[in-house]
Amino acid sequence: MRKVFSVGAFMAMAALAADSPYAHAPRDYHSPRSLPDSNFISTIDIAKLQAKFSEATPEWMMNRLQKEFSPFSSKKITQKALNETFAQFARCVGGHGCSRYRIIEGKIYRYGPDPFGMDAFFRTIGRLADYPGIPDLPNVDFIINHNDGTPFDFQPRDFWITEDFQDQAPILTYARKKDAPYLISIPDRFTIPEWAALSQQIIGALSQWPWEIKYKSAFWRGQPNDFARLGMSQSSYAETALRYSEMPRYKICSLSSLYPTFVDAGFSSPGFSATSELIAFIQPFNRPGIYQSQHLRWAYLPVLDGYTSTYPGFLWRLLSNSVAFKQESEDSQWFYDALEPYVHYVPISNQMEDLIEKIQWAQEHDVECKHIAENANAFVRKYLMIEDVYFYFFRVLQEYAQNQDCDAKQLYEETRKSERAKKRRLARKIPKWVRIR
Repeated sequence: MRKVFSVGAFMAMAALAADSPYAHAPRDYHSPRSLPDSNFISTIDIAKLQAKFSEATPEWMMNRLQKEFSPFSSKKITQKALNETFAQFARCVGGHGCSRYRIIEGKIYRYGPDPFGMDAFFRTIGRLADYPGIPDLPNVDFIINHNDGTPFDFQPRDFWITEDFQDQAPILTYARKKDAPYLISIPDRFTIPEWAALSQQIIGALSQWPWEIKYKSAFWRGQPNDFARLGMSQSSYAETALRYSEMPRYKICSLSSLYPTFVDAGFSSPGFSATSELIAFIQPFNRPGIYQSQHLRWAYLPVLDGYTSTYPGFLWRLLSNSVAFKQESEDSQWFYDALEPYVHYVPISNQMEDLIEKIQWAQEHDVECKHIAENANAFVRKYLMIEDVYFYFFRVLQEYAQNQDCDAKQLYEETRKSERAKKRRLARKIPKWVRIR
């Protein structure tokens, strides 16, 4: 039995439950023995998620969704466009990290790699849809770029764009350049498995560090991941030093050595992108790392991009009851449009030129900064907890379905043909669709 769902207005959860034979439990679901059953269902408060579906979608969410889907409101997303866009992506940057997904009558299939364990996330949303008060998954066919963002700084700014707009489909992405077209923001692959536990750790530490006793200075620890933005592989020490010395994460560490009473910043580890030359160059700024909850001792917490937007780094700093000092950036995530400078965070320049000035301003406006921290904390608790992460992804799928020209029967037959071919060892001739739920 499929539940009724209206995109324009949500039915009351009580009414949905009253019409459902599963008023107190999810629908029965028995996973095929050949499929893994790993998921994140235990991290979600089902009742809280159900309550969100009984209320109107927040205006800021709808605005973001409508803005990103606007190119496809009159030109629907077709199978031909999906095929062409997927091929265009692979031609330009290779197939690594880009996968295609189909949801057909509650079954979920993947074509392409699962490099970061997102199959468990899709099994989770599939199971959530079995609960009363949570809508069924729509029939959709979509592409996700599993890399950190679209595009990286060293990639062409239009590598996924087809020659003919009629052949263009959107790419779902964890972070995006603000002005890049045909991209749909979705919650990221790190926040999904980590945020439920991390948010509770932050909330649990709030009472230990009330605003009045926080150190009124800035604190930052992280990796030199913005080195990856330069697109450098093995380069000389001199070239590495010359170019990385202009990157924001290095600059905040340099400021720390010049103004130690204002900011304590350092590299806690080299990260995955660091070369031996970079490791040697940043060595003077190496500092011990600490847990995220320990950052709450400081009142001002800078948020600096790495490969792209830092996630879930911005979220937990907003929750911290300290003030997030957000670096100006062309990178954006699904919730950024809802946040206002000097209401939820203090903006700082991309290159850190005004960091010390902003810290001095904060010290002189202590009451105002306390209110900013409280506003941010309240906003996260209301709109950006783990249940909201899943709620937003459901809304993306629902909006996507409204903008797609999808023949569910055709999709199912094509996908099942691929499954049967795999069993008969004919998969080389037919795309390898793998059922994951």
